[in-house]
Amino acid sequence: MIKKMSKKRKLDNRAIEEQWLGDFLKAVCFAAEKHKHQRHKGDGSSYICHPLGVAQILWDEGSCGWIDIMTAAVLHNTLENTDTTEDELNEIFGEEITKIVVGCTNDKSLPIARRKQLQIEHAAKVDVAVCFVKTAVTIHSMRDLLNVLPKGWSLEHIQGYFVWGKALLSAIPVKDARLVKAENEIYKQTITFEGKKYPVLPDCDHKEFLKKYYDLLSKKNE
Repeated sequence: MIKKMSKKRKLDNRAIEEQWLGDFLKAVCFAAEKHKHQRHKGDGSSYICHPLGVAQILWDEGSCGWIDIMTAAVLHNTLENTDTTEDELNEIFGEEITKIVVGCTNDKSLPIARRKQLQIEHAAKVDVAVCFVKTAVTIHSMRDLLNVLPKGWSLEHIQGYFVWGKALLSAIPVKDARLVKAENEIYKQTITFEGKKYPVLPDCDHKEFLKKYYDLLSKKNE
């Protein structure tokens, strides 16, 4: 896949730069329209800030300059969280980008705990482009959680998300050294919960803690 993209989609000259900008802006406008009624669960900001933030992480902090990956990053939640269809994406953005978005899409008919389990179980099977996008998505989501804690989340819920995020990123087979560095910086941070500071990762067996996290999500889903 990377060889195929490298011939026609890599940002390496003026003509391709213009094509990249057109493709990317088309994706931004498409995603903004699809997500226009959705809000961030933490601070209530427009949801489009999330996919744009994911793309920015790939561009600024990763080693990714691929048009397809950057465009798919902006579109990564359109299938899962809007009325967008695969046929629609394929018609507008093409097969390669659609494949990446599909690879980032979870089955929302399943309970949330099961969806999170499957993300980890399936991580080793995804292709390179999906690995990059999923890594940036998880980093951006964990940073969001550091900045704004969603209302009603317990300390176990918050730390559970970081434990889950670390497990997911550990399961992803293709690593970008710069993104790994960004990830590790997150685990050095603390969160303030009810006036006290706590490490983002609890000092305990993370496999057992992850089970408790899934149990917590299952109860919330009932």
